[in-house]
Amino acid sequence: MNQWEVDCDFALDSGMVLAVSDSHGRNDNLEKIIKQVSPDLILHMGDSEDYSGWIREMAPCPVVMVRGNCDYGGDMPTEAIVQLGKHRVLLVHGHHHGVRFDLSHLAEAALENGCDTALFGHTHEPEVTEIDGVRIYNPGSISLPRQDGHEPSYIVFDVDARGEWHAALKYIRREREGAVPKKKWGWFW
Repeated sequence: MNQWEVDCDFALDSGMVLAVSDSHGRNDNLEKIIKQVSPDLILHMGDSEDYSGWIREMAPCPVVMVRGNCDYGGDMPTEAIVQLGKHRVLLVHGHHHGVRFDLSHLAEAALENGCDTALFGHTHEPEVTEIDGVRIYNPGSISLPRQDGHEPSYIVFDVDARGEWHAALKYIRREREGAVPKKKWGWFW
């Protein structure tokens, strides 16, 4: 047992963690990002649409996944707890915590489980916030984004040797089909 580990589903002292959600069986972006990030751990907040086995086989590292409202088979739990460096993290999809309307129930669930952080999905919109001292992250959807700009998103946590992390919300920039660069007219160009 390492110095940070507390009764949880997985622990990582340091390394790169890829957090994704809502891949919905459309795994091209997930494969691409796994190759780019080379994670030491993947966290999937649900709605893989029963591709959990395929994702685990394809991944070059451990994968912790929770069940989303569109996951019907498999043996995924509805929540999991991981230890990332000094941080204890609650993973849920979010549909049982009312995340479309309010994140206070999720913050409360994290605190009840001794977690200082919660990760969720379900809304297909990335979000980073803090409620009652709980850091809350939603990586958005890696495949079917709903936020303005509709760019697939994910989060990378770089857990350093001291057990602290540096989180980065990232986007997969889409090439717009048929997009033609605008001509620059006028004296100010």
